[in-house]
Amino acid sequence: APRTVRVDGIDLIRVRLPLVDLHVTCGKGVYIRSLARDLGKRLGTGGHLAALRRTRVGDYDIAMAVDERRLETPINQEDLLPTPA
Repeated sequence: APRTVRVDGIDLIRVRLPLVDLHVTCGKGVYIRSLARDLGKRLGTGGHLAALRRTRVGDYDIAMAVDERRLETPINQEDLLPTPA
């Protein structure tokens, strides 16, 4: 069922028709696939996701991600903590 969600911003990153890259800043519970569908419907073009990359969840952001090459060794708790500034 439809429900109220919070979208703080939608930034247009790149247009390569028929593809459009967006950066969405939103609250929890936002379904980005549904947002793409709704935007396409509103524009009269239809819309869906070709790719999705989550760059932040709560206090964790992409800058804190562990490099995939590092995964050959075990990850410990210290690896998951923010690096002091």
